[in-house]
Amino acid sequence: MSSTMKKRQLSLASAFIIGLVGLGPSATTSHAQCDPLMTFTAESANDGFGSSLANAGDVNNDGFSDLIIGAADLGAGRAYVYSGQTGELLYSFTGEATGDLFGVTVDGAGDVNNDGFADVIIGASRNNAGGEDAGKAYIYSGQTGNMLYSFEGNSNNNLGSHVSGAGDINNDGNDDFIVFKTFDFVSDTLITSGWARVYSGKTGDVLLEYPSYLHYSLTSAGDINNDGYDDLISGSSYYKSMYAPDSVGVGLSVTYSGKTGEILQSFAGELEGERIGASATGAGDLDKDGFDDIVYGMGSLGNTEAFVRSGQTGEVLFTFRSVENSGQYSDAFGGKVAAAGDVNSDGFPDIIVGAPFTNFGGKFTGRAYVFSGRTGGLLYSITGASDTSLVGWKISGAGDINNDGFADIMLLAKNSAGDGISTVSIYSRCSCCDTPGDANNDGAFNIADITAGIATIFSGAQTATCQDEADANGDNSFNIADVTLGIARIFNGASAPTCGATSQ
Repeated sequence: MSSTMKKRQLSLASAFIIGLVGLGPSATTSHAQCDPLMTFTAESANDGFGSSLANAGDVNNDGFSDLIIGAADLGAGRAYVYSGQTGELLYSFTGEATGDLFGVTVDGAGDVNNDGFADVIIGASRNNAGGEDAGKAYIYSGQTGNMLYSFEGNSNNNLGSHVSGAGDINNDGNDDFIVFKTFDFVSDTLITSGWARVYSGKTGDVLLEYPSYLHYSLTSAGDINNDGYDDLISGSSYYKSMYAPDSVGVGLSVTYSGKTGEILQSFAGELEGERIGASATGAGDLDKDGFDDIVYGMGSLGNTEAFVRSGQTGEVLFTFRSVENSGQYSDAFGGKVAAAGDVNSDGFPDIIVGAPFTNFGGKFTGRAYVFSGRTGGLLYSITGASDTSLVGWKISGAGDINNDGFADIMLLAKNSAGDGISTVSIYSRCSCCDTPGDANNDGAFNIADITAGIATIFSGAQTATCQDEADANGDNSFNIADVTLGIARIFNGASAPTCGATSQ
């Protein structure tokens, strides 16, 4: 065939495909081709292992990020700190008494005492040292394992129901931390709804305090206003429910200046039951404008979404929607969100969104989705292996635990093998690319993928596309260039598509 005829055929094929825009099938998701880098297993069935999990920072100062996992139902409760380099157990901390729920929440605290070793913070919301269900929070040294600080509540405070690292919000060289108490009671009468306090890592003094009725969580947002101080983000999925006792709230997400405590941004839900802010955290600087951005999700029982907003302007950068809601009412997509770090090593931080009630391959197997911070496209998803695995219920970035330049993620599977034993697995350099260029995920690369690709790009459904699968030219982005290459491949014998950078 002459080159003129080939060009004419390619042109006619392009025109034919463009005429099909909007008629072809939309692209669907594919789950990851990815084995865990390492897996940690519960000591016994139903012991609460994975009640909470987090990147602990470099606890043993070996140059690798480490991990912390809580097991709140193991008698008094327990928290485990594991080496990211080897997977060995570095520390095991145990609650003071049965029923403490020690480990119900855990986090890396940063370097609280400025000794070069990352420290950890653990909550025990049912500890009775200060009265029934007073609660307690503990900060432990990464260097020695010794307790650096502890804080206890009064009766029914449930102090330690949420704890978090705050970053260095007062810029004194010591990382700071956050402790919640849920309620304040006097003579069994509810006086206030408690508070969220930010404590100085250097002195243990209170730096900032917020009424907790506004918050379900409070954690580091990064430096969203670019003033050199770490800021804070809160979420309250039940916000405004106080005005309507039978409601579940519209929800609220608020960002605060770490320097002054003032509100920088505030986003409330628009409809009853949306529960904006069910999960909220800093996302890193996704749009490369020098301002860190934020991500928060919805806890709605209906339509579910997660949003990324600019730290500089507050505008929505990406909206992630439930792309495979297989439940009768909701897959809980967006009920959990987390910063993933740069999982595909393209220079942009990425996002994890959980959908624990997904019924894919079983009842409530659950699924966790990882989205590109560069394009908003789906990089990959991971699905639970058995009924009630609820993958996506607890999610976290893990840091780059193997130092290969790709950030890793950690996911809980509550019932990983159908035997009640929970596992927490670390995933690295995953890809959902089985057949490069296969935009509609039918196992073959053909003309239907060109149609699906065009429909996806021009219908605004890009988040429903497995980016690696559809990225025909392997540049770690799915766009019209991939459709063009696909046409050239099918009609002109061009080189075969390749997978994106995450699978190389």
